[in-house]
Amino acid sequence: MSVDATRWAWMQTGIKSSDKLLLLALADRADENHQTWPGADRLIADTGLNRKTITAGIGRLSVAGLLTVQKRFGTSSVYTLVGVTGRETSTENGHTKNGLQPEIGHTVFTETSTKNGPSMSPKTVKKPKREPKEPKRKIGPKDVPREIEITDSMRDWFAQNEIAGTPEQHAEELIDYCNSNGKRYSDYEAAWRTRCRNSKKFAAERGEANRKLTPAQRVEAAYQKQFPKYREL
Repeated sequence: MSVDATRWAWMQTGIKSSDKLLLLALADRADENHQTWPGADRLIADTGLNRKTITAGIGRLSVAGLLTVQKRFGTSSVYTLVGVTGRETSTENGHTKNGLQPEIGHTVFTETSTKNGPSMSPKTVKKPKREPKEPKRKIGPKDVPREIEITDSMRDWFAQNEIAGTPEQHAEELIDYCNSNGKRYSDYEAAWRTRCRNSKKFAAERGEANRKLTPAQRVEAAYQKQFPKYREL
């Protein structure tokens, strides 16, 4: 029996199912030279096919170049399988030197030589290790600039949002805030926009609160803001 021949027979495509069964039967009885010489009765017993189908199948396999037939007088013919390759040389269609490519996590048996002859030892196929990915570079905070350059797009955004004051004023306030509180940002233009939005928001909240006061309460609130110790007197 030739394992290589049987594996090769299983890999053949584009032939009739009866022809493939016949090819497997021949491969199962092939020797190390991939030759076999079963008689017609033996092939009928192995495949369950009739004599006419076997004769026609041998002819088609020969035409396909999968085997050659050497007729002998008074005995069975010799069939030589053409194109059989060893397991160590075949890597096509998921095949390796040990046969079909095993799935990850499955246990396969490999043949090893021992003092008492060949032995089959189990081996679990492990998932290949992935190469470590390069860590993503994080953009850290930058030092506080001496001044924030106001671009035309920043001026347009400032005007569209109807923010009180000037763009330069808010930029200076942001720099003073960072220096006095030890704050650092990776994008000072984005920090400037956030400060402008908050300025508009807080101004709207103060205006809403002032609208709820009477004129007398507004005067008193303004006086208390200018003279905090007014109530203590």
